[in-house]
Amino acid sequence: MDYMRTVILEDPRSTLKLFWCRNVLHFIEWANANEDLGQFSFQEKTLLIAENFLSVTCLTTCFGFLQLQREKFEMNPDEVPPPGAPEWFKEILQMSQEAGISVRKAIAEIIEPMDSLDVSLEELILMKFIMLFNDPPSRTSSDAYRIRCYRLKYCELLRKLVKQQIADPEKRIERISELLKIVDAVRNTSLYLNNWMTMFYTSNTCQMNDILVYDFHVKTWSDVTNSPMNNSMMMAPAGILIKREY
Repeated sequence: MDYMRTVILEDPRSTLKLFWCRNVLHFIEWANANEDLGQFSFQEKTLLIAENFLSVTCLTTCFGFLQLQREKFEMNPDEVPPPGAPEWFKEILQMSQEAGISVRKAIAEIIEPMDSLDVSLEELILMKFIMLFNDPPSRTSSDAYRIRCYRLKYCELLRKLVKQQIADPEKRIERISELLKIVDAVRNTSLYLNNWMTMFYTSNTCQMNDILVYDFHVKTWSDVTNSPMNNSMMMAPAGILIKREY
């Protein structure tokens, strides 16, 4: 992933598909290793993974980009732009208007606050779980109450972690508030990323058409759950036959 974080910034057009597929794979493996997620039905588990993939991956990727940029800046501060600077993303910014909007929002609302707060890896992990157990208000869920319970569990773990680090109650509340603001910002930025990836998929930018590298999280899981998991083909929302690739 360190290698992919480097090459995606230098040549996004030829590496985006591989970067995306690796993120999908890592996310599914990470999510399925969570014992709490295993307590849900297959359908509810699939919906949680599908609907929250983009936001969790966005958070993880921004954190990874920030760490990479910090390392390079510390080694060569005179020649390398500071962490979070738009210069790091110049190739992506030039790809499309949607890409530019997404990246600029990610810099301003996610990467810069992360850098300012110096978010730790432990905080990041808990923020990811808080985001995973997110039940969208637009969907009626039989497990909505349990989803909220698990979300509160990880909110409480985050509170305890910050309490261990910060003695002052006011500063502690302020930090938790800022961390949760990042969580909300990631969800908002993900809406723009969703538009960006839809455009890349439908227009075959970065050779992403005809291969299920994006639409696995589109809400068509009622069809998926009624078919064998090893099916080689599935239908996209628009009725287009998409090849499934592992």
